Amino acid sequence: MKKLNLKENEENKIFSVGFGGYIEISKRQDFYKLFERQKQEMDNAIKNDLTGEGFIKQMFRYELANHEYYISRDLEDVLDALELSIENINNNKALINGLNLAKEEYLEDCLRAEETDEEEFE
Repeated sequence: MKKLNLKENEENKIFSVGFGGYIEISKRQDFYKLFERQKQEMDNAIKNDLTGEGFIKQMFRYELANHEYYISRDLEDVLDALELSIENINNNKALINGLNLAKEEYLEDCLRAEETDEEEFE
């Protein structure tokens, strides 16, 4: 509230964006537009990666790590974060290829890290 120069009784002038974040209600539409633009940029980057070896692989790679796929082996949270479904992926060869490449690379890196950690403690 202090950063926004608002008084304690002016809670009606802020909007929760989740995770402890707040913005002024007057800027709420700008906030939504930011997410719309981000979604459009991501859709364009996916569309422009014809093989899945560029942006798509990196997109999946990031989310696999972020959602600890190595431990869970569950793609549900990964796909939810990317607003994708299995049907989306199965209908797009670049998405299939990018996901497969990302999983292979991520799992190899995790195994390599595990081996390195084990050697350090022997």
